[in-house]
Amino acid sequence: MTTNTKWQLVGAAGLALTMAACGGGSGDSSGGTSGGSAVPNGNLIVAVTDPIGMPASGAQVTVQPQVGATLYGTTGPDGQATMRVPPGQLSVYASGPEFSGSGRTVTIGNGEKLKVSIATLPRVDHPAGGIAGTTVVGVDDDGRALLFSLDIMTVNGVNNLDSWGDGVRVEDCVPDVINDTPRAQADCIVGASGFDAQYGGSSAVSVEPTSNAGLSFGSFETILLLDQGADLAISDPADRRLFAAKYLLSLTNDRGAGQQRAVLGAFSADHAGSGRFSALPQKPVTLFPIENPALSADGRGFFAAVDSLASLEGGAGALLTAVDKALDFLGASAGVYGPAIVVVSRGRDETCGSTADCRRLRDAVIARAGAQGVRIVTIGLTRDGSAADYETMNLLAQTAYAGAALWLDDPTQFGMATADVHSYLGDFKPFVRATFRIESPTAGAFASGRTVLGKLRFWDCPWDCYDVVVPFAVKIP
Repeated sequence: MTTNTKWQLVGAAGLALTMAACGGGSGDSSGGTSGGSAVPNGNLIVAVTDPIGMPASGAQVTVQPQVGATLYGTTGPDGQATMRVPPGQLSVYASGPEFSGSGRTVTIGNGEKLKVSIATLPRVDHPAGGIAGTTVVGVDDDGRALLFSLDIMTVNGVNNLDSWGDGVRVEDCVPDVINDTPRAQADCIVGASGFDAQYGGSSAVSVEPTSNAGLSFGSFETILLLDQGADLAISDPADRRLFAAKYLLSLTNDRGAGQQRAVLGAFSADHAGSGRFSALPQKPVTLFPIENPALSADGRGFFAAVDSLASLEGGAGALLTAVDKALDFLGASAGVYGPAIVVVSRGRDETCGSTADCRRLRDAVIARAGAQGVRIVTIGLTRDGSAADYETMNLLAQTAYAGAALWLDDPTQFGMATADVHSYLGDFKPFVRATFRIESPTAGAFASGRTVLGKLRFWDCPWDCYDVVVPFAVKIP
């Protein structure tokens, strides 16, 4: 019986497999030759690495011969499993509890010894979503209706649009009357003097595939900024954002992915009023290496610094200051590639002063990023307790140079989110453009200068179907 196995190219790194034919004349007791005569079996050595290239101990290996029973093995501390297999075509697959599986079909000769290296990928339990751009199409004369488009990205590591589902819509939004005061954050439409107004959502008027995808990964240089404040650390108790940081940094070492360079930064600030203090060596922003931060073509060189951040958590958010310093660095580095800032944060800045002061600083940072041609990609958590600032994170991603805002509902999604960020920055991540018409009972609700906040809902079906909710913000020009 022949088993047809479909291997899916997932994420920015894809599948990294190498095969080295070692000959069939060894005296290895697990296969090869015996007494000078050919043995009708081969030795298959499966070397499995985790997403950042380290040996994956305890990975489950499955080998399906073209004819015969399925074989199973488990990798040892060195990440390798040696298995006696029949000659012919074999489907080899490796997976583990902390990462998604990868595989490949190979062919082994009679008595041959073959080594197959399989690089696994970040685990994805369920997909998330992001907004890669917004466009205001028009506002009715009485300001009660708004027509706008959202470029919607799936966060599932699949670089195609086959998984796109039906029923994409913007949900209704009704302000919370309890917090609807000049001192509170608006819920639906942000305006001056505490303005807020409800609106009715809608299904998409139109949905069309679009893409920034090219034939190969483009060149870019990026600063990865990690929020080390106490709030995000509490929402991510297993520090999965740190593993994701290593994964993104490791991808800049992929010589097949164009000319790419990266630098690592972390941010948090002292907040004496609440008793929260930053543990970073340089506050509110530390760029690594501390002595002489520089863009590097080998992101793996930052791994030790990432590991150190596990013990440097605490303090309050200082997002806008961190992005501003990253812009200073990129301006001074005078790079020749497309500059970008990737921010993993809950989005709040507790160091910028009043709400009005923070908005002025946010708008100034956004304008500066646009003037410098810097793309900003934000990655935030929407789970309960994350206290995410949807407005700030989404608007930071809406410079004139095609940023994106990715929203996750669980820290386990950080790894695949960074894979999709790498694909997006490398012009290899497609998205769809959906256009909506929403209406408010309040005349003039959609006036120039206001920002519409809301939630987008759609189905994503890369393997099973999942209901995905993505926060968005649209600034009305």
